[in-house]
Parts: sequence; C-alpha cells; structure tokens
Amino acid sequence: MDIGADLLARLGDLAGAVRLFAAAEHWRAGHPRPEPERTRAERIDTEARAELPADRYAAERARGASFTPEDVLRELEAPAITRAGGPR
Repeated sequence: MDIGADLLARLGDLAGAVRLFAAAEHWRAGHPRPEPERTRAERIDTEARAELPADRYAAERARGASFTPEDVLRELEAPAITRAGGPR
C-alpha cells in the first residue's frame, strides 16, 4: 500500500495518500514501516500536514484507518479511471 500511497501523492492526491498510509499503519498493527518506505512516508506526511487543514488531515487518517482491502482497491482505481477518461 505504501507504493500506492506514494503514487497518489505524486499525482497530487495528498488526502488519498494519507488514507492509504493510515490503512497500512493500521494493518501493520504496530510493526514499523521498513526503509526506504518509512522515509518516503514521513516526507509525504509532512507535505500533507502542510497542505491540508488539520481537521481534514485528521479526518482522512481516521477514514483510512478503517479501510478494508476493497476500499484500498477503490482508492487506487480512481486515479486510473480519471486519467483514462472515465470507466469503459
């Protein structure tokens, strides 16, 4: 999921990246994120905190922490559909 979150951040969807990172952290159940993903996640988190209002950042983290695998797939599918010009 970290790679997906990184992709969303690169596409300019910091809120989506925050949601995926929160889901990944929840599923890790306290296990640390490995390098180099940890450094990248910290950089994106810093960027998201600077860009998003604090209440929105907190809401996106809470939403992502409750994601199911299906939610993650939908989150990753949305940019692909948008970039491809909509569903076929």
